[in-house]
Parts: sequence; structure tokens; C-alpha cells
Amino acid sequence: MNNNGNGTKPKLELQVNIPAKIKLLQDKPATGTSQYGQWWLYNVSFDEKEYSMFTPEPVQKFIEDNQLKKGDEIEVTKTLTKQGRTNVIDFSINLISKQNGQDTKSNGNGKSDDIKIMRECFKSAMELQSELGSIVDINRVGLSLYIARTKNGNGYQF
Repeated sequence: MNNNGNGTKPKLELQVNIPAKIKLLQDKPATGTSQYGQWWLYNVSFDEKEYSMFTPEPVQKFIEDNQLKKGDEIEVTKTLTKQGRTNVIDFSINLISKQNGQDTKSNGNGKSDDIKIMRECFKSAMELQSELGSIVDINRVGLSLYIARTKNGNGYQF
């Protein structure tokens, strides 16, 4: 976390392997392009303080895919792995809560779009298997991810 001392909000910097529970304080980010590519800037709440956060592309994609809005909360964990001599940064992102239930896609019975979530979980499991080999059981990992992503603080979402 960084503060430039001129009265603006400090910048939220994600720490490696430390989950950050982030609450969006606006529906849409400020956007732009720099020499490093496209950027998305949100006002967020973290540890009950307001920050500015430049969301990495995978986090922005998660926000868009889940149609997140002001008041919605996610948990983001920045990870660092080695591939040969190269350090690779990735992000683990979980939906904590969604404030506005009518924005949630429905499969006709009031439940969230389970098939979409399950598809994403199994894609992640397949990526893990291609990275680590046959030691990874796609079915077990995919179902474990699905359960973890559809579980809320009070138990399972039914």
C-alpha cells in the first residue's frame, strides 16, 4: 500500500500469497491505456480503508465475467511461481458476496449459473493437470474448486 502524500487515496498493492478481501466502491472502473497496455482503476475498500487499485487483467476479467458492481466483494491472492528461470505472476480470485441478487444470472430455478461456474472450475483443473501432469485428478480438483467457489460464509448456496 502506497500513499503519495498529496491527499489522494493510497494505492492498494497486492502482496504475494496473502489473500486480500476487496470490496468494490464503484460499478465501473476508470480506464485507459499506457505504454504497458490497458489499465482499469477502481476505488476499493480493504481492511475498512479506501484505496485506489489498478486491477490486473485476470482480476478485471473476473469482475466482468461475474458482472460485479459496487458493494460486491472478492478475495484476490497474488501468486508467484517459477517456470524455468522465469517468475510468473498469477491470481486466485474468489467471489465473497454479491450485493444485488437480481444481477446474478439464473438457470431458471433461482440458483446462480452453476454450469458456467463448473465449466470454469474444470478448465482450471485441466490447466493444472497440463502443468503438473497425471498426478492431478481433473474430476476431484474440478469438483473441489466448484464447492469452494459456490460456498458462502453461512454454508453452501443451494
